Parts: sequence; structure tokens; C-alpha cells
Amino acid sequence: MARLASFVILTTFLGFVAAADAGNGTTTGGDQSFSFVPGGFVPKKIPAYIALVAYGISGLVHWIQFLAVPPRRPFMLALTIGMTSMTAGFVVRILFSMAPENAIGKFIAMDLLLLLSPCLFLATDYMLLSRLARSFDKEVVDRCLLIRESRIVKIFVWSDVTTFFVANHRRLVRRGTQS
Repeated sequence: MARLASFVILTTFLGFVAAADAGNGTTTGGDQSFSFVPGGFVPKKIPAYIALVAYGISGLVHWIQFLAVPPRRPFMLALTIGMTSMTAGFVVRILFSMAPENAIGKFIAMDLLLLLSPCLFLATDYMLLSRLARSFDKEVVDRCLLIRESRIVKIFVWSDVTTFFVANHRRLVRRGTQS
């Protein structure tokens, strides 16, 4: 699993390097100073503040619920971590919007946090579906589900990983054809 996470991070980083090399920078005047805005846009602050407050409150409520109400279900930890990483992503988005020039590190952190945290939300849904299926009788599960409940999480998580790789590959190819 650690190798998979390292590969995802490396692939994403290479996508951002390709984006930085695609020529979305500008030179200023006669000197050779180079300045560019990663991603090609500067996000607006007001929507980021609104999302930060909404996800921050929701994440805080999820953490309180997870820690204070027994029994703790480990699969719900994915949802609380997803809410926390989405909140952190909006914090980095606000920091990025204040000084976007040559802020590739902030852009990478913002992009990773905001784009990967919904995967944790979906993983929570898949885990809930498989647990819900286990709570019903066998004939109800066989009649209503097309796949076995033991394979639900594996199939959907691998589909998310595949979708992420395809999207990153498309980003690399698109950036390569623009240069």
C-alpha cells in the first residue's frame, strides 16, 4: 500500500512538473525574471472561506461524533480524515490565492488535498454499502446486489485508483501536446 501511495504522489508530481513546463509563465520587461501562476488561475478567496467554514464545522462535528459516541467504527475514520484533509486543502487554497506567483508547492498541496479527499468520502460509502449488505438476509443480498458484499470495497477502490491514474495520464498528455 505504501508503494501505491508513493506511485500516486510521484505521478501527480510529474503532472505538475509537466504543467509548469508547459509555458504558462511570463517574462517581465527586459530582465530574465520568470514568474508563473501554477494551474493558470488564482482562486477566489470568498468561496474558499465559505468552504473552509462549512468543511471545518462538518469535520469538527464528525471528529466529535467519532471520538465521543461509542462504539467507534474504524471505517468511519476515512470520512473524518477526508473532512480534515478537505479543510486543510481550503486553508492552503486561501494561502495560495494570497501569493500565487511561483508557489508550486502550495499549488501541489492544495491540488492533492482537494482532489484526493473525495476519494475518502467515496471509500466510506463503499464500506457502508458492504456493511449494510451484511446486515440483511442472504436471499435479499443475492437479489439486490450484482456483486458479492465482500468484493464491493475492493472493486470500487480499485476503480477510483484507476480513474485517478487515467486522469493524471490525460493531464500529462494534454500538457505535453500544448508545449
